[in-house]
Amino acid sequence: MAHGHGPTGEPQAGRLGAFQEPDFRVYWTASLLQQSAGWMQNVAVAWLLLELTNSPALLGLNWLFQSVPFICSSLVAGAVADRVNRRKLLLITQLGLFLVAAVQTVLVFLGVIQVWEIYLLRSEEHTSELQSRGLI
Repeated sequence: MAHGHGPTGEPQAGRLGAFQEPDFRVYWTASLLQQSAGWMQNVAVAWLLLELTNSPALLGLNWLFQSVPFICSSLVAGAVADRVNRRKLLLITQLGLFLVAAVQTVLVFLGVIQVWEIYLLRSEEHTSELQSRGLI
């Protein structure tokens, strides 16, 4: 019997066997890239808030404004996700995430972004992101 083969002669998957599936590799790579981009955006927004306000307290409010809408919308979002086409809903939420990031980027580059706009955009973005992750 060859190394790495089971009793029937078929190759064994091993610990990383899921990576033999092309769909899983695509999903895993996309998730890795999305999470990496999300963390970079978290750092950039925190830095921006600190530069604008020089206040650790207002920086902390950023996390509050991200968490409260998620907690409040979880039950409704779960019910909606159970009743609609998940693929379409996932595409819509991902498009929403892109649009929020694009608006925030434009406002920053124009130099007109306000602290309340950061809070509003981040609360929407964080809620959509976490809700859409549960769809998969």
